[in-house]
Amino acid sequence: MATVHGELKPPVAAATAAGARIASDAGVLRAAD
Repeated sequence: MATVHGELKPPVAAATAAGARIASDAGVLRAAD
């Protein structure tokens, strides 16, 4: 956790999760239309 990679992974994972959620929401909205 003290390594540079250890410090960078959480923000990257959070950004990836946020992007996936946005893409998922967009997909659901498109399916609803």
